[in-house]
This record gives sequence, structure tokens and C-alpha cells, in this order.
Amino acid sequence: MQWDNVWPRTADFAFDLAHTEVLISGDGGMATVITPWTSTGFNADGSRFDRPGRATIILARQADGRWLGVHSHMSLRRGVPQDSHGSRPVKAH
Repeated sequence: MQWDNVWPRTADFAFDLAHTEVLISGDGGMATVITPWTSTGFNADGSRFDRPGRATIILARQADGRWLGVHSHMSLRRGVPQDSHGSRPVKAH
């Protein structure tokens, strides 16, 4: 529900994997992923603007070896408008 007001108002969200950094703790039990992302925002007149940001994701290695996301934070790049006025249908996957 936290993102219900974001996804219909933006488009083209993608992580920039080529510029992603992964830092793994010395014991291999935790990892921090820092990744830029891109998306498209919409002005009130319907025109588009670039809406980039960055995500930080903390992962914990489980006993069976899988990684579990235990915390995440996403923020827009400085100067990028918070408001986006798109109105597109979003289908949950």
C-alpha cells in the first residue's frame, strides 16, 4: 500500500544494474546493495520528465543460503520533483 500512490503516477521504473554496488560483510552473513534507478514522471500537463533515484537494500543470508531482504530505502535524486501526475493502470504481478 505504501507504493500505491507512486506506481500509477510513474512509468519505466528500472534498476541501473551496471552501476550497482554490492558490499558483503566479512562473515558473508549480510550484504548491502546500493543501486541507482530510473523512472519517468509526469507533469500536470502530461509531459514527461526523468525521475531518477537511488535504492539501498539490506540482505541477510538465511541458513539455507538464500538472501532475504530485511530493509530497503528508496529516494529521489536531489532536485527531482516529488509529485508526478500520471494516471496509468498498474497490474500486480
